[in-house]
Amino acid sequence: TGKTSLLPPYSLSLLASLWTCVLGLWFKFCAGDLRIAKRFLWAKELYLFAAPAGACLSLVAGNGASWSVGAFFPVAWCAALAIAFVLKGKTKRRRPLVCECVQKISPPRTIDIIPTTLRWDPVASLPSGDVAGAAAFAYTLARGTGCYFLAAFCLACSGFGRMYWLAHHFFDVLMGAAVGVGACVVIEVVWVKVDKVCLWHVILAHTVMLIFLRAAMKAVKHD
Repeated sequence: TGKTSLLPPYSLSLLASLWTCVLGLWFKFCAGDLRIAKRFLWAKELYLFAAPAGACLSLVAGNGASWSVGAFFPVAWCAALAIAFVLKGKTKRRRPLVCECVQKISPPRTIDIIPTTLRWDPVASLPSGDVAGAAAFAYTLARGTGCYFLAAFCLACSGFGRMYWLAHHFFDVLMGAAVGVGACVVIEVVWVKVDKVCLWHVILAHTVMLIFLRAAMKAVKHD
């Protein structure tokens, strides 16, 4: 695929505003407001609207091939998360945070609220859903823009962060990356290329994810 076009100024302003809102919620969460996690991080509405919102944002931000590349990410994200949640329910591997052997040798973390939220689903370690989603983003970034180094860096940061907060073991992170990249490869091989995505692809992928998610969340339940 060719290089994506630069975003117009109004799109950059929109992205900056959205990013500011996300950072504001994150900093409020890190400051100890547990309601933010229950209201936003684990909200069912997030899974209902995240993918359509991503497709709409890509539609606003670009056109032609650039829109298709932007829309490929929610398609890949939905596929990766659906697979990851199903596998979590099957494996039910304990997070490092709740393993006594890890607790004894691990130094304390500065932001206490993050380990607190991780204990809500202590047996959802394998594979890492966050890394699977990051892998979907990295794949889209690499294929759509040719920024392979930046894509690898984003994926590595996601994996490091999940291990630092004792959310996942190293193998869980590798499996999450494999799930995300594997889902993207399968999508391109058997379904649609990164520069040929239409809106109905996003809607169908999102619908399938919700079907899988409903069953998988029963096994990986957040209190």
